[in-house]
Amino acid sequence: MLDKALIDKLGIDMQGLTFLFGALIFTKETLQMEKGSNRLEVHKIYNYLYGFSVNRLQSIVENPFFSILILYYYINNGTQRIYKSPNMMKEAAGYKEALLNLILISPTSYMAVTKFNINLDNLKDIN
Repeated sequence: MLDKALIDKLGIDMQGLTFLFGALIFTKETLQMEKGSNRLEVHKIYNYLYGFSVNRLQSIVENPFFSILILYYYINNGTQRIYKSPNMMKEAAGYKEALLNLILISPTSYMAVTKFNINLDNLKDIN
């Protein structure tokens, strides 16, 4: 399980992770409260989610907070969402491969997987 001790070992700042969650869940409220560079960060997070581009995807992959969030989601939910959705099941191999790639190309989540022996076998079996 991904917990505070593991996040600390990975050098992830809890304040930054908390800010990311706030910006994801309470975007409008966070925009109203934040000023300056933090406000710009909230806009970036909003654009990551609602305006796809390769550059934005690269920014997500390089962002340690997003990387840990993706890895945390996988550790706690596995691939069950893929198999619960009839639409996602049609392309299950593609979704699994995409999740595996997101985890492995991110420096932060790759370090976590290798350092703590996190099992990704059910993602590697993409047939």
